[in-house]
Order: sequence, then C-alpha cells, then structure tokens
Amino acid sequence: MTPSSNNIEPEKIKPSQLIKGSATMATANFLTLVLGLAIAMVATRKFTADVYGSFILLYLVSTFLTQVSTLGLGIAVTKFLATTEDPRRKELLTNTTLTIRLIMTGIFSLIAVALAPLIFKFIGANLETSSIFYMVIFFFCDSITYTLQSVLQGLFRFQQIAIWNFSSSLLNLGLLFLLSLLPINGLAILVFARWIAYILAGIYMFFSIPTKKHFVLQIDLVKELVKFGFPLQLNDILSYFYNRIDTIMIAVMLGSANVAYFEIARKIPDSFISFFEAFRVVFFPTFSRLYAANEKFEAELLLKSALRLTTFSCLLIASVAFLFGKDIINVIFSSQYVGVAPAFVIMTISMNFILIGYLLGNSLVAVGESDKPAKINVVHAIISLGSNLLLIPPLGILGAAITRIIGPIVTNPLNYIFLYRKFSVHVLAAYLKPILIFTAWIGLAFLIPQETILPKIMALVGFIFINYIFSVITKDDFTFLRLEAGKLIKKPFYKLG
Repeated sequence: MTPSSNNIEPEKIKPSQLIKGSATMATANFLTLVLGLAIAMVATRKFTADVYGSFILLYLVSTFLTQVSTLGLGIAVTKFLATTEDPRRKELLTNTTLTIRLIMTGIFSLIAVALAPLIFKFIGANLETSSIFYMVIFFFCDSITYTLQSVLQGLFRFQQIAIWNFSSSLLNLGLLFLLSLLPINGLAILVFARWIAYILAGIYMFFSIPTKKHFVLQIDLVKELVKFGFPLQLNDILSYFYNRIDTIMIAVMLGSANVAYFEIARKIPDSFISFFEAFRVVFFPTFSRLYAANEKFEAELLLKSALRLTTFSCLLIASVAFLFGKDIINVIFSSQYVGVAPAFVIMTISMNFILIGYLLGNSLVAVGESDKPAKINVVHAIISLGSNLLLIPPLGILGAAITRIIGPIVTNPLNYIFLYRKFSVHVLAAYLKPILIFTAWIGLAFLIPQETILPKIMALVGFIFINYIFSVITKDDFTFLRLEAGKLIKKPFYKLG
C-alpha cells in the first residue's frame, strides 16, 4: 500500500489558507521566540556558565534519544494524515503512532538509564547521579510533544500547535522565576521549569487531537508507517549529528563553560530557525497535498516563493547581526558574552543555508523521495565531523560556527539535483540571487565605520532597497502581506478551515 492509497482526491488549497495557517503559527512563534530569549536572559544572569552549559548538554542527550527512537514516525504520520480524507484511516494513523511512540519511549528510557554513565563520560560532562533522572524526564517530554505536534500538523491543526508553542514557553519562564525562590540547585530549576511547562502544555495538545484516542497497533499500518519513516529516522539521526556534533565536540575539547558561550552565539539564529517552523509546518503538508493532487505548477510556485522570501528574510537578519551584533549580545545576554559576537554573525549567515536545505529536503520527502535526505545527510555529517575536528582546536567556537556554513553549502546542491530529477522545478535563481546580492553588500559593509549608528542604518536600508530593485522582494509581496495582516489583526487566531 502506498501512502496515498485508499484516499479520496485531496481538496483544493487556496493560497490564502497557507498564509493564514503560517501567520497563526508565526504569531505564536514570534511570541515564543521573545519568551525563549527572555528565558535565556534569566538563565545566563542567574546561573553560571558551567550550570547553563550542563543544562544544554542534558537537553542535547535527550533530543538525541528522541531522534534515534522515532522510527521516522513524525514526518511519516504528517504526510499520511495530510494526504487522506478518510476519517477512519486518520483515527488509526493517529492512535497507532501514539501507541508506538509510548512503547519506544519506554524502551529507550531504560536503555538511557543503563548507558547514562558512559554517555556522560563520552561528552565530558561532570554531572551528578540525579542528572540521569533529569535526562529521562527531558526525553519523555521531547518524545511525546514531538509526536503530538506531528499529528496535529498532519491534521492541519496549526492553531493548536501555535497555542502550545506560546503556552509552554510562557509557563517555562514563569516557573523559572517561581522555582528560583526554592532552595534547590540551578540545574534542577532549569530542568523542572521546562519539564512542568511541557507536561501541562502537552496535555492541551493531546486533547486537541480531534479523534477518539485509544491504544491500537494495526500491523499493516505499522509496516506502512515504518517503511516510509525508517529512512527518515536515519535522516533525523544524521540531521541531529551535523546540527549538534559541534556542541558535543566543544564540550569534549573545551569544557561545559564553552558550551554555554557557543549556545549564546547560536541562541538567536536557532530561535529564528524555530520561528521558521511556523511556515514549515504549513508548507510540508500543503506541498504534499498539491503534489498528490497533480497541481505541480502551484507546488513549484509555492516552493519558489518560499525559497525567495526565506533567503531574503534570513540575510536581512544576518545584515542586522553584522551591523549591530555586539550591541545585541550585550543587551540580551550581558557584557560577559560580547566576545561571541563574531561567531554570532557567522551563525546568522549559516541560518540561511540551513533553511534552504530544510525546504528542499522537505520537498523531496513530499514528492515521495524519503530515502534521499538520509543519503544527503551522510555527506553533511561527514563534512561536519571533519570540519569541526579541524577548526575547533585552533579557532574554538568560531571554528564550529564556520562549519555550520560549510556543510549546507556542499549538500544543498545535492538536494536540488535529487528534487529536479523527480519533479522538474526551476527554483535555483529564487535563492541564488539574494545570496549574490548579500555577498556584494557585506563586502562594502566592511568599510562602514562601526562607531556611529547612522551609516549602519543607511546600509541596512540600502540592502533592502537593492533587493527590491532586483525583485527579490516585490510590491505584490508587500500588498499581499498587508491585506492578510489586516485580516489577522481582526481575527488573530484564524482557524484554518
């Protein structure tokens, strides 16, 4: 059985539906981004770099456990739910996925407890025995919430995901302040603030799934999910590897305090990548449905617009970081972290190449090429490992930041080639043009005096104007966004119908 068998013809999707779904997510994700930065501000001011670094390492271990135990169910169930209109099949997909996820979470929790001493020794973390418990509760939260989000995404319930994103971050911030009043150590405060927030918000997500919930394991459906999802599990593991191997290697080579400094350098770029999820969670099921309905022109137009506007947005953020990086770090995270500003700028530039890879990779999966991203990420992982080994010892966290650009620059062309072979899209110029403009602009921006603000503002305005002149951004973009924004102001959480 193929992913789309026994399905009725997918319903048409209006262009404004994509914007409304994205805007709902974007509104909540923007607030989540602000709250996430506020959480980091509190954590970096209340706790030492060693404590914050240890918290990051525990989080990394838990997310790795989530990746190796998914069986690729997350993106598989999203695609299957998005491309079927059969209510009975939707119910079976939802409940089978949740059942498998609970089983896998239990199994891997036991494995994690048994291997915890070896894991902590490998990453060079000086963690107490209680950290094993912290690691397991982190893993449980990440595993379950990831699965619930995937189900809601496939059901086009973007409003519920948006509410979860906002409420979990708000609860986390509030609990961080509340627990700080208790006589417990800093690491416990950081862990329990996040855990309690995720559990409470996760309960909301569970009851937001609009199907009857029950334990079920339909073997044929399990085989169908795993067959499609297993290559994606390999891809998830490889993605985690090349995205986070730098942090692990910094911990091993430089110590947990440097992990905290590197985390600060990547905090804002990673927050914007999370903000991008507001679009990605709508883009993937929408692109999947357009392709399944043989609306290939609309699918190509969607991908082209997504690449063009994503690239411009990322490079605009990178321009701001280049001009005002030290000021941003000083205001948000305090003066002790100002030294990470060069790494911060490089990380904002790498964000653009990472998101291009995400869009092309998601498009590959949407057209049925679920094995290709894993093959591409093998190359990416090898490049990341080799580059980090070469660059971290002499350059420290700056070397790790540079590596984040090298990997996607090499692998994004592979994503494009595989996608073009399956679906003859012509979208290369959509993201190459703004990259060339940015490259020329940043060469000139090095000549700008760093002490005065007016030339910096003029340079930023100039960057936007040049992109307008070369049609990277257009009048139609502004008009469309203005009209949609007007609707959203009147009804901020418009339910996707």
